[in-house]
Amino acid sequence: TATGLGPQGLMPGEQVMVAPDDYGRDWVTGTLVHSDPQRIVIARSTETIGTINVHFPRAGYLVKRV
Repeated sequence: TATGLGPQGLMPGEQVMVAPDDYGRDWVTGTLVHSDPQRIVIARSTETIGTINVHFPRAGYLVKRV
C-alpha cells in the first residue's frame, strides 16, 4: 500500500517497470506511487505533459524494480 510494503515488497518512491504478461512486453518505467493486490500506479514525467500517474491492473501485468 502507499504507507508500507505492497505486493512483492515494493515501496512507494522506488523505480519500477510494468508490462503486460502476454507476448507483447513493452515495459513502462516510472516511480511507484501506489500498489495493492488490484492495481499499481506509477508516476511518469515528460517535458511536454509534466507528471502523470499511470494506473495498471495487477491481473495480467508484471512489475519489477528497475
